[in-house]
Amino acid sequence: MKRNKFLFVKAWRAPRDVLSLMKKKCKGRVLNLCCGDSLIGDVNVDLKPQYPQVIKADILADDFDLKEQFDTVVADPPWNWDYVRRHKFNKVVGKHLKDGGLFILNAPWLPKYKYDILEIYIPFVNGGFQSNITAITIAQKRIKK
Repeated sequence: MKRNKFLFVKAWRAPRDVLSLMKKKCKGRVLNLCCGDSLIGDVNVDLKPQYPQVIKADILADDFDLKEQFDTVVADPPWNWDYVRRHKFNKVVGKHLKDGGLFILNAPWLPKYKYDILEIYIPFVNGGFQSNITAITIAQKRIKK
């Protein structure tokens, strides 16, 4: 059986201070994509939910649509996604984010789809024998004219 390498693994959990910063920056109604075991937000979505209130969905599937837009979208997607998945992911975020809304991304790559970068935080994540660098990017969706 082939294992999906993009499922949540507890070792990938964001540290408490990273999640706290992400939560503090949220405004209005919040959607949390690729939520793992984080329940930041009003609506949480993951491929392999850790809690019953999390919506089970493949956000990269062509038919994924919550039919709702949010003031903030928070996401901590798999860091090893290739360019094609990242691009598709950014389109999903754009579809579910109101014009002028905030996109808070915890990943070592930046959003490149109709967003203006407002802030970037680079916390040091100490994982014991290995350490990783991430960027918490706060971006705003451009308002259509």
